[in-house]
Amino acid sequence: MLLVRPRRPTRTGALRAFIPVAACALGGVVAVGVIGLKWHYFTDTVAGAAVGIGTVCGLALFLDLPAVRRLLAWACRQPPTAQERGAQPKASV
Repeated sequence: MLLVRPRRPTRTGALRAFIPVAACALGGVVAVGVIGLKWHYFTDTVAGAAVGIGTVCGLALFLDLPAVRRLLAWACRQPPTAQERGAQPKASV
């Protein structure tokens, strides 16, 4: 998800496309490798992929809930700088 839209414009579009493709290819090679070494059955690798995909999708749905988004926005807020704190008018008592 960090590769979808960078904060500042870059000219590395080909690299941003290559990284996910290389990660998927590596995952496929590892799956075939562990099957070839007889460490896992084909159904084990398919089930592992399904659990991984389901976990990511479930977490994405959870993080998109309005209450969670508000909590994350509150936690990520920047504290005011010293200049901003000094610029606020003081209340007289």
